[in-house]
Amino acid sequence: VHYSLVLNVCTQTFEQNSRWIEELGRGGHKVARIEIGNEVFYSGYKWAFASGEEYVERAKKLTAVIRKELPETEVGVLVPTQLYQNSNFLDDDRPSSLNHQYGWIKALKGQTFFDAVVMHVYSLTRMDNNTKPADFIPHIDGYQDCEQFFDSSMDRTLASLEEMFPGKAVWMTEFGVGGFGGNLKQYGLRDSHLGALHTDRMLLRFIKQPAVDVAHWHSFQH
Repeated sequence: VHYSLVLNVCTQTFEQNSRWIEELGRGGHKVARIEIGNEVFYSGYKWAFASGEEYVERAKKLTAVIRKELPETEVGVLVPTQLYQNSNFLDDDRPSSLNHQYGWIKALKGQTFFDAVVMHVYSLTRMDNNTKPADFIPHIDGYQDCEQFFDSSMDRTLASLEEMFPGKAVWMTEFGVGGFGGNLKQYGLRDSHLGALHTDRMLLRFIKQPAVDVAHWHSFQH
């Protein structure tokens, strides 16, 4: 059985990751792909990676181990979700709150040690995290917002990835309806049939995108 893995690069040390990869190799496991970490570009993970440069250093070392122990395994590195969610992410006038993630992109640009860039893309509605539950828009309106957001953001995102990481595959390994902060956690669109529909439609559209080499999501629970 071929499968993909996500390495825990926060609470597991390089040495622990290396030993585990070596065990996989000795055991004859067929690992199709390995992602180096999960969304560790968010500021909440600065305790593990204070900068994109620190992430690149760790990812390079782990990739060398993977190449040795699992030579048929492809390696993906993380590109910040903000590239999809913020249209001005690459602009000089981006909000200062995005500088950490922008630094992540700068650290990865020009690197060649990996096979693919990994993205998690979550579409947004017109509401922000501070919207009061009494002011939540109907789910059908939120669904339409997400569809429009995807239509206006995905081509831009893929074009940016192709320009910054030429020749690298794109893996979309999480996608769906955003709104994970503040009051929006109570909105419920993500867990509704309309939220599932948006996720499914994203998958179908990824399949039609030549630049997207892998599109899967571990939580089609709806």
